[in-house]
Amino acid sequence: MSTAWAYCPDLPRSAPSTARLGADESKHASGSRRLRTGDAITLFDGQGAVADGVVGAAADSGELDIAIRSVRVAARGTPEVDLATALPKGDRFATLLEAAGPLGVRRLTPLTCERSVVSWSDSMTARAQRVLVASCKQSRQPWLPTIAPRATIAEAIRRVHAPSTTVLLAHPEGEPISSVAHALRSGTVPLNAQSVLLVVGPEGGLTHSEVSAVLSGGGVPVSLGSAILRVELAVACAVAAFRG
Repeated sequence: MSTAWAYCPDLPRSAPSTARLGADESKHASGSRRLRTGDAITLFDGQGAVADGVVGAAADSGELDIAIRSVRVAARGTPEVDLATALPKGDRFATLLEAAGPLGVRRLTPLTCERSVVSWSDSMTARAQRVLVASCKQSRQPWLPTIAPRATIAEAIRRVHAPSTTVLLAHPEGEPISSVAHALRSGTVPLNAQSVLLVVGPEGGLTHSEVSAVLSGGGVPVSLGSAILRVELAVACAVAAFRG
């Protein structure tokens, strides 16, 4: 059995040292994972740091102290990928997050589009964070995506657009995303590959004005194939193209 992973946002970046798991992670470690004093455990802070440790004593609160033996910092995948996406309905949003976390999305911006069927609310943030943490633990992904405030497409582009960022719009009339991703990684096209902003609209499609907002800002249309995909599947396919 592989060593259990636990999320520890205050993880020390030196060893030997001691870290204390929060209440939820301690409960999961001692309950679901049945870890006991002396068992091995791996901690990550969501910012690339990963630590090998050993379960120690539990505090009166039930929180576990972990003896840290070594710490390393994992490199991010390149190019760094930000995602601005419309939201799918119901539990499909959790499926979207379960792709974004393991595939190493850096920042996730919920989009408010003219044809959106789901609107982001602040109450969704806590649940989204829990799903992202769980997905990164399961996949051994040390980088946890951050959740940005909701935005229109134009706002999302203004937030991250820079000379070091290429904006890509999922659009049926674009070039195949696999070809664009390969060209960006290999440097064979005059597009900056340091970071990418992927824009994914709702299943009803973006309006002409929304598409124009992306293209006028230097965005490049990319195709995910001939089929009209559900939002969460489009996100998984788009991000995975940069993790090949």
